[in-house]
Amino acid sequence: MKILELYLRAFGPFTDGHLDLSGGEHGLHIIFGANEAGKSSALRALRALLFGIPERCQDNFRHTNPNLRIGGRFRSASGQELHCFRKKGRKQTLRDAHDTPLPDDALAQLLGGVDERMFERLFGIDHDNLISGGLALLAERGREAEALFGAGLGGGNLHAVLKRLDQDAVELFSARRGSSSRLINQQLNQFAELERRQRELALSARQWDDIRKAVELARTRVLELDAALTEASRQRSRLERIRRTLPNLARREQLLAQLAELGDLPQLSADFGQRREAALFERLLEQDRDCGVDD
Repeated sequence: MKILELYLRAFGPFTDGHLDLSGGEHGLHIIFGANEAGKSSALRALRALLFGIPERCQDNFRHTNPNLRIGGRFRSASGQELHCFRKKGRKQTLRDAHDTPLPDDALAQLLGGVDERMFERLFGIDHDNLISGGLALLAERGREAEALFGAGLGGGNLHAVLKRLDQDAVELFSARRGSSSRLINQQLNQFAELERRQRELALSARQWDDIRKAVELARTRVLELDAALTEASRQRSRLERIRRTLPNLARREQLLAQLAELGDLPQLSADFGQRREAALFERLLEQDRDCGVDD
């Protein structure tokens, strides 16, 4: 149920007061004011509208009992709206906008089983009741508290729900040291192991700086070795060429020595080679002719 409007026509300090709570879709409105502004009176007016003005009313100091009037406009979850007023009396105290009596259960249908006592403990809570009632509910945890909250949840068996939740909690987690079969315990153990591994793998700033310097030094050394390797390869190629030419150099030295033994020789003409070959050829021809005569 959503409270759309509250009419404080004649109640407590109010005369023709009006609170419009219809704005927004989330159903939360914060009403604030200075001390003695009427916040507690407005809360009592809402409770009186929903459940009736009490026989002994403390809010009749400005308006007499017969003239007390509180009204409101409400909307159910299905969208049904009810516009009604409440007067003080013993019967037919709930009226519509035209002052026609409404059935006594007209508001009860919207309240969904919430009675006045439950409303005071769950919804119509002032500052003092908020503290004392909350502590009482936490301390009870018994049938009354379970029934109260169970009714607020739609009349379900809250005790069975709490028992099932306790069983689920036991299956999920155990506070005993060494428990590893529960799901949450397993996750906590895995988390602790990951934290341990993270600490092992983590490096301090000094360690990181030392490693960075070592890497830079290694890179410089690699460049130096590459340069030395290039120079060694160049020297190797030069020496290999020298090795291949050594036999020819030795032969050259040998020939030069033989020439030196011959001493000074006459200077040959440029066509000496051709004339030598021609002379040899003539000699061969003569030898052939001589052989033919002998036969």
